[in-house]
Amino acid sequence: MIKCVIFDIGRVLLTYEPQEYLESRFSSEKAGDLLELIYLSDCWRKLDQGLMDFSQAKEAFSGLRPDLSLDVEKLISKESFLELIKPIPESIELLKDLKAKGFRICLLSNFSSEGFGWVQEAYDFWKLADEMIISSKVKLAKPDPAIFSLLLSSLGLEPSECLFIDDTLENVEAAEKLGINGFVFKKASQCAEFCSSILY
Repeated sequence: MIKCVIFDIGRVLLTYEPQEYLESRFSSEKAGDLLELIYLSDCWRKLDQGLMDFSQAKEAFSGLRPDLSLDVEKLISKESFLELIKPIPESIELLKDLKAKGFRICLLSNFSSEGFGWVQEAYDFWKLADEMIISSKVKLAKPDPAIFSLLLSSLGLEPSECLFIDDTLENVEAAEKLGINGFVFKKASQCAEFCSSILY
């Protein structure tokens, strides 16, 4: 019997489409350069792992592309972050509905420490979570099995008692290998239908 629903955050509860965001603000060429430089970089992964902070990342990005340093400064700011990352209303409603039905709610996400601080300050649905595991805080990141083991230990639940919802197949498969029920998120309505079929 499933007792806890574990939500990823980016592209599940909050929007995260850096390519679209950049293309709406820059020329196609510059948007591509900034996407590669920042969001697809090893530094961005290190931010998620808590191995680097935004100050260090901005220095690294600007060192690689001094011509883009002003854009880097603007993009790695609270204002730009909150333009890129906004709540997905239908997903938040699903989260609230599951909470109201008595399921425990957990958030498990690869997220930079400073970035998570900004979104946590800006939005209020976090209070619905019974547990939050953020990669930069625990220095572990999906799909490492260790982060799922940490989560299960924190929850005090068996893998079969949990449902994990994530937009990335690799992460869902990592959870399923440990016996956690998994679902690959594509859109909120589809996810809600799946939850209805498996949870109640």
